[in-house]
Amino acid sequence: MRRLASENRFAGIPDAIRDRYTGDDPEVLAERAAARAAEMRVRRTTIEGQLADIGRDQRLVVVEIAALVRDVLANLDSAHRHSKLPGTLGGWGNEHFLRIRFARPSGDEDLHARIDAVVDRIVTEKSKPEGLALLKRCVHEAVAPRGFTVKVLKPNSDLAVEPVDVTHLGKFSGGEKLTVCVALYCTLARLRAVNRGRGRDALGGTLVLDNPLGTASHVALLRLQRDVAAAHGVQLVYTTGVEDLGAVGQFPNVLRMRNAPGSLRTRRYVVLEERFGSAVEGITSARVSSDEPTNGVAS
Repeated sequence: MRRLASENRFAGIPDAIRDRYTGDDPEVLAERAAARAAEMRVRRTTIEGQLADIGRDQRLVVVEIAALVRDVLANLDSAHRHSKLPGTLGGWGNEHFLRIRFARPSGDEDLHARIDAVVDRIVTEKSKPEGLALLKRCVHEAVAPRGFTVKVLKPNSDLAVEPVDVTHLGKFSGGEKLTVCVALYCTLARLRAVNRGRGRDALGGTLVLDNPLGTASHVALLRLQRDVAAAHGVQLVYTTGVEDLGAVGQFPNVLRMRNAPGSLRTRRYVVLEERFGSAVEGITSARVSSDEPTNGVAS
């Protein structure tokens, strides 16, 4: 017994327990063998119960994470689907601006096994990832080993269909990047409207762009941005100080603003200086609405 307890395979056992078997004389070991065997059986039963509880808790965690992973993958599918452009956009008509490809797990059992492996690795690492970081790891594990392939249509003046991997976006020009951002915003706005139960025909709201003409004034791309936004029910508002008449002339309603002093020396106001463009009627109405109740009343 003393020789067995001294083996390296039991090195991880606390010294207080090992010393009972390595330090006592043979006569003492023999005298206390039955009682200690009973103690070990009780300890074994306790540990097995604790491991079973941990296993049940881990299965609950895996099931909950699996539901979140399925939601993420469903949203990615929806983003791909709702990025389909209308048929009125020439060469881009009926094309998907955003193209997301990935291989789904073969079933719930496969998905649970993949997430279970992630949880096991986290336990081994003794790390405590935040919720979003954990979900990201599980999402990537769910589509392993191929992972995600994401492409977007590269903006161009002749609307040629050219899907490009998103890793190449850094090589795009300023106008191309802005056009991609506008199209992605439109896709996400439509996806959000659908997820909130508003349907595909819901308007996408207003997108205010901060001085985009400073780096993106290509007329053809400006037209493409406005066409894509209009097709998705999104109103674009460009704010700029650039005196590019060719670019500014593409807009039907142009408002020239200026700073005006207020009643106090520390205050200045932005006021309308001049309006021009084909849309002479300008803004005819505006409405502010809220999805969340305010003081118990929804507007």
